[in-house]
Amino acid sequence: NENDRFNLVRFSTEAEALFSELEPNDEDNIQRANMYIDGLVARGGTNIDEALDIALNIESDAKRPYMIVFITDGKPTIGVTQELDLLESVKRNNRSNARIFTFGIGEDLNAHLLDNITELTKAYGTYVETGEDIEFKLSSFYNKVSSPILTDLTLNINGVKTKDVYPMVLPD
Repeated sequence: NENDRFNLVRFSTEAEALFSELEPNDEDNIQRANMYIDGLVARGGTNIDEALDIALNIESDAKRPYMIVFITDGKPTIGVTQELDLLESVKRNNRSNARIFTFGIGEDLNAHLLDNITELTKAYGTYVETGEDIEFKLSSFYNKVSSPILTDLTLNINGVKTKDVYPMVLPD
């Protein structure tokens, strides 16, 4: 959207952000981002922990939602590779209450890890298999994240004794 800010973090064996901070969504920055994307080459491993660490530590505005779109197969091969350790790292580093929306592409995904990341951060995941209509999936995804409606919901129940409430943490 017009007033949004963004950054890109590429990751393979190591991770690196395009900008040092979130930048305005203007023509110059979009052109720089497109050139950066055009220059990406798949090589090395998959350092998910370092990529999420960089994304979660980019300073954000506490008055605005902070969303991370994480495009991956969810298979860490470099750095922290154990699922529970990765989830602990996300929990520990998510000081800005970021929502991590996972976008998995391919047949051989670690959907379990990606689903746990989205659940932990009150987001959701989208998966695209080979041969699926990616345009439909992207449109649906964009429609959900482009304008957040309700976030950080709470439920107060007065005068009634409750035993089990599910989900314990309400999603956005």
